[in-house]
Amino acid sequence: MLTKHRMPIVFLLMFCMLAVRGQNSYQDTVVDCSHKSETPQIAIFPNPATDEITVLGMQSLFKIWIYDSLGRKRLIGIRSEGDKLPFDVSFLLPGIYYYHALTVKNLEFRGIIVIIR
Repeated sequence: MLTKHRMPIVFLLMFCMLAVRGQNSYQDTVVDCSHKSETPQIAIFPNPATDEITVLGMQSLFKIWIYDSLGRKRLIGIRSEGDKLPFDVSFLLPGIYYYHALTVKNLEFRGIIVIIR
């Protein structure tokens, strides 16, 4: 069983293994459905990011947290008006960060954001 403190290390090891295999191209983190449904959809881009990320689909998102590789909260966002929420991430050091998003219907999304310079 993975504890909260070991999870970032496991993700980092998985990322390093992919990079060693030559698969170090990143893709935008997109949660999408090919058919119409009531499942909320969010997109976080660009990924990798330098100074700013944008979260799309915020009409169904209630809160988003961004954690560093040690599990410390680095940024918290709460839904505002509209479906687009930009975040300034220029203060974050280059590295791998994890996000946890919660919708108004208690659905959760988790993923990785890479910050580069």
